[in-house]
Amino acid sequence: MIIRASIPKFLVVLLAVPALLSACRDRTVLSGDDEKAPALSIKKKVVVGRIREEQPVKVQIASNLEPKNTGHPVIWFARTGGDRIKYQPVTCPPADDAADQSKIGQLKHALIELLKGPGTSAPEGLSSEIPAGTVLIDASEDPASGAITINLSRRFVAGAGPDSFEARLEQVRRTVWGVVGTQPVYLNVEGQRLEASGDGLEVKQPINASAGSDTGSDEHAAPPN
Repeated sequence: MIIRASIPKFLVVLLAVPALLSACRDRTVLSGDDEKAPALSIKKKVVVGRIREEQPVKVQIASNLEPKNTGHPVIWFARTGGDRIKYQPVTCPPADDAADQSKIGQLKHALIELLKGPGTSAPEGLSSEIPAGTVLIDASEDPASGAITINLSRRFVAGAGPDSFEARLEQVRRTVWGVVGTQPVYLNVEGQRLEASGDGLEVKQPINASAGSDTGSDEHAAPPN
């Protein structure tokens, strides 16, 4: 017959507690509130730098798209076709860097180039009714009235008939209108206001009074041979 010893339950609990504490000694208990736990720590990468400002984009326009206008005035020459004279504009050669770039300076430059006649670089077939040797004496502006006076040498009124005189006057009229527009321009010869040609052709002053939207007819009767 086997006799079993009866062990109180409270003694069993007392003996088990030290064993459990020994087993848990090297363990780390993690909780959701423990910020130092390695498994839950998250390192945030902070980038320190400077914000780069966007630079405006420069757009380059192809040369073939740029305006054809050179900014230089035009001078008018004659082209004879049959019994009619037609007028053709030619871009005035640019003045040198030291030239007067004011309105009067540009007008003087345009008139000087006109009086030279068409050069070798001008389109073929152009001519001028202004007598060779005509000289620009002066061009000035009245600061009070704004009127401009151009003074040409006497050679301008030399011979060749009323039709030729009308054509040379038209060349001057169109050229000055291209520079100063409707600003009144008066024509003197050797310091005297020109009222009529030697053949009795009346000269209306200011000479660009009728110029403007159409700068006059593109042609008129050619002078007789």
